[in-house]
Amino acid sequence: MNKKLLIIPLFLLFFLTGCSFSKETQNLDSPAIPEISPATSDQPIDRQSQEMFDILHELAPELTELAKQIEEKSNGQAHLVMYIERELNYISEDEYERDYYRIYVGESHPTHQVNLHRFLIYKNLHLKKVLHVDPITLEPETLEEWRGKK
Repeated sequence: MNKKLLIIPLFLLFFLTGCSFSKETQNLDSPAIPEISPATSDQPIDRQSQEMFDILHELAPELTELAKQIEEKSNGQAHLVMYIERELNYISEDEYERDYYRIYVGESHPTHQVNLHRFLIYKNLHLKKVLHVDPITLEPETLEEWRGKK
């Protein structure tokens, strides 16, 4: 009887400690990506991320107009957000995972986010190579192909 009483608290301690450790490990492996809205965020943006956002705005100027529309329609309650959704996966055999950063573009509301677009930016930023990810097929397409579908 005494062994059972001792085992239960030890099991609970082990279980609770294990859950806590798993949660911390998960956060280290895949940290939460902060919302980044270059035009409105007070968060510092590293140079490489800023360069990617600048390239995206340069090659897809529609995003600037979209940001204005979101602000106006929501009376300033929602904003366009961009963040690096996926870094390069150097060991992947898939060209797009290995050589392209995936950028999330969406609307940020006080209670939720709405996915609008995903773009791929080639790892050599000086080439300014950007692709759009088709929301239905999830296949990359050129910006010209994307514009033709609008």
